[in-house]
Amino acid sequence: MKKSIFIIGRGFIGSELKSRLENVSLYSHDEDWASEARQKNPDLIINAAGIVGNKKCSMAGKTATFDANVDFALRVAEVAAEINAKVLLFSTGAVYAVPHSTPKREIDRLDPCNLYIESKIEMEQKTEGLDVVVFRIPVVIGSGCYSQDYLNRIRTWAWAQSCYISLLYMETLVGAVEHVAQHKVSGIFNIADYEFHYLPNFVQMNYKELPVRDSEHIPQGFTQTHLLDTDKARVAGILK
Repeated sequence: MKKSIFIIGRGFIGSELKSRLENVSLYSHDEDWASEARQKNPDLIINAAGIVGNKKCSMAGKTATFDANVDFALRVAEVAAEINAKVLLFSTGAVYAVPHSTPKREIDRLDPCNLYIESKIEMEQKTEGLDVVVFRIPVVIGSGCYSQDYLNRIRTWAWAQSCYISLLYMETLVGAVEHVAQHKVSGIFNIADYEFHYLPNFVQMNYKELPVRDSEHIPQGFTQTHLLDTDKARVAGILK
C-alpha cells in the first residue's frame, strides 16, 4: 500500500521529490498545509522549506533564519505528532567540525561555524524529543546539475584538486524517503551515496570550466565539502 506524503517547500528538493514519488501533496511554507494535514492525515510529512546557505541566511538575519529553519521545523514536527504522522526534516552534512580528512559519523563533534549551520544544529536539538527523522545531507544532484553558484564558491583549481566530496543523488534520496514512509524509524542519519567523488572529476563532468581565482579573491567561509559516514543509515535499512 502506497503511503501518503505531504511535502512542504517548493524548492529544489521538494519539487524533485514531488516529481519522483507517488501519492504526494506539495505545499509552500505559507500555504495552509497544517489544516490540510489534519483533514487528510498523511503518513509522512517532509519539511523541505527553509533558508539554505550561509549567504542567504546572513542576508536574512538571525531572527528570520531561526524562524524559517528552527521554529518552522518545530511546528511541522508538532503538527505531525498531533496527527500521529511520521516527520522527516533536512539538516546539512556541514554541521561537523574540522578536520574533514575522514568521513564523519553522527556522533562526531559539531561546529556552529556560521549562521546557516547554527540554525540547523539548533533545529536538530529543538526537535530531538519529538520522534523525528533528520537527514544530514551533502550536495544533492537531481535533474541537471547542482545550483550554478556552486562553482562560484570553489576556491582555486589547486585547492579543488585536494578535495573529495560526498554527493547525494536524488534517486538515493527517494529510496531513503520511501523507507522512512514505510518503516518505523527515528533519529539523525547521514544520507549520501556510498562512493566519494573527486571534486575535479565532478566539476569536469557537470560544468564546462572552473573559475580560477588567486588567493586574494578566495571566498571566505567555504571549506572542503564534508565526507559523510553512512553506516548508521545502512544498518537501519534507510540506505541500501
